[in-house]
Amino acid sequence: MEIKFLKITFLALLVLFVFSLPNRTVQAANSLDIVINEIAWMGTEAAYQDEWIELYNNTGSPLNLDGWMLKATDSIPEINLAGTVPANGFYLLERTDDTTLPDIAADQIYTGAMSNNGEYLQLFNSQNNLIDEVNASEDWPAGDNATKQTMERTNSNILGTVPENWQTSQNPGGTPKAENNITEPDPGSICQPTEEICDGIDNDCDGLIDEDFGTISCGVGACAITVESCVGGVAQICTPGTPTTETCDQIDNDCDGQIDEGDICVAPEPEAQPQPSPQTYPSGIFINELLPSPEGPDNEEEFIELYNNNSVPVNLSEWTIQDTRGSTKAYTFPEGTNIHSRSFLVLNRPVSKIVLNNEGEGLILKNPSESIVDSVLYEGKAPQGQSYAKKIDGIWEWTLILTPGEENRFLLPAETQLEPETQAESQAAEKLQPEPKSKPQPETLLETQPQEESAPISYPSAIFINEILPSPTGSDAIEEWIEIFNENKFEVELSGWQIQDKNGRIKTYTFPKGIKISPKGYLVLFRPTTKITLNNDGDEVHLIQPNGEIGDQVSYGKAPAGKSYNRVGAEWFWSDILTPGSENVVPSQAPEETDEKKVGSSPKIQEKGIAAIGQLFSKSSQGLFTLLAAIVVAIFSGAIILILKRKAKAE
Repeated sequence: MEIKFLKITFLALLVLFVFSLPNRTVQAANSLDIVINEIAWMGTEAAYQDEWIELYNNTGSPLNLDGWMLKATDSIPEINLAGTVPANGFYLLERTDDTTLPDIAADQIYTGAMSNNGEYLQLFNSQNNLIDEVNASEDWPAGDNATKQTMERTNSNILGTVPENWQTSQNPGGTPKAENNITEPDPGSICQPTEEICDGIDNDCDGLIDEDFGTISCGVGACAITVESCVGGVAQICTPGTPTTETCDQIDNDCDGQIDEGDICVAPEPEAQPQPSPQTYPSGIFINELLPSPEGPDNEEEFIELYNNNSVPVNLSEWTIQDTRGSTKAYTFPEGTNIHSRSFLVLNRPVSKIVLNNEGEGLILKNPSESIVDSVLYEGKAPQGQSYAKKIDGIWEWTLILTPGEENRFLLPAETQLEPETQAESQAAEKLQPEPKSKPQPETLLETQPQEESAPISYPSAIFINEILPSPTGSDAIEEWIEIFNENKFEVELSGWQIQDKNGRIKTYTFPKGIKISPKGYLVLFRPTTKITLNNDGDEVHLIQPNGEIGDQVSYGKAPAGKSYNRVGAEWFWSDILTPGSENVVPSQAPEETDEKKVGSSPKIQEKGIAAIGQLFSKSSQGLFTLLAAIVVAIFSGAIILILKRKAKAE
């Protein structure tokens, strides 16, 4: 009795446990367990936006869709599924809201429109395995957009990629959540699966052609080859590659199944290789000039100049130049740097980054083998505005004449220059002597330092200093200028010519390469360009040819404010008519003082209404005019003397 009671109690507990278990559904893992069964891609008669999709459960158990996804390959729509599909039951998805099919409740709402031109839909389970697909990317195989008849699957056990497995529903609106219409299929229209063979046909009705035939391989070693078994419906033949001569490379070159057989890998005795001769580098590359303390910014205007004394160009790639004091810096010449024969190469500080100390410095030039080719050292404070330059005898001296990229030039020693005995005599001589018209004994002759013997170069004459403005009414630093005139009937290149003032702090301006002056043309140089200061109390300006010869010069005493010093013929005049870049003019008579001038207005550059002295007489007639004037004066003087003598006798 007690045993029977225990059995009844155990059975009751077992039944209670079973009924207390939660209702669990199965997760499908096999292809076609759930299929896409019907698609209203065209919408409904009520609205084309009312699209819907029906799924069907092919199994006898309810299937859980949590984690499943139904999506188009273009990701519109892309639906994350949830819920359960009853055994052999339907699952309805309606677009946007549940009013798409008013009489039938949706199992899930989704967003995203299907294209009327077709979609490629795929159904994945929660393990991302492909369960079903409909390949209508080219066009929908069934359904009617005009009548709103849906696209129905005819056989849920045949792949959805088979176009013949779809039909247009018998009635508009289709059969949502109900069995699709059964039609008698055309026996020839439904694919009858058979074994897949290599013939270019989908024999097993899975939507794929000649699949899973794999590859075939043949040959050994370097002759081994692998090909696809079936290509274009044709079974392939594997043909091994062609053997070659065996070499020592860990490959079976002759395709006999052996690698590097025989003595193929025994290394022969190496041949004696000639030892390469050491690289040699030319001498004759010198440090020629350097500027440690320019008048302008050190970090912009410092430079180092090299000179190639060889008769051939020299490649300076990987050569180095470095300073030796303070925070030293080495500059390596980049690949392709060449210095021509008998030529110069200038390194500016922004390029080399070498800081030349104003309190003393050294430089070392090395070739790529680290051999010192040249060096220079200067002690003490570097004079501002002067370069340290090498003379032809190898002696280094400070010079006021900066010649980057040119032959070095130096002032002659002071004792060789002609000077008045006293300052008073000098001033008296300056007052008594007229302005120089031809080349005088210069106070500072230029001594050139030629780097090679060569034929002298001649330069065109008739290039003159024509007009200067030492004391403008505005800022001297901005408005001072010097005008050059080309009297020739041909263009003249001024590259290497120089302008230099002679009083106070001497400054030299070198015309850069490519500067030309047109025939009968003018060139105006302003102080911000030349850095030349025209002293208001008197100065002298020289125009120097590239060979160091003085081409023209002019000197003046105290400069009146607002007036330029003009060349007219062979004479010079102060004029308040400023004519930079055009022909000089001086008034035929002094202009009357205007109200503007009374209130201190500055003189302006006049229009060319007043004739130029140079236009009154041609250059050929000016000498004749002077001769005639002298004859008239002589006759007039003689007549006066004769009259005076007769009067004296009469008394």
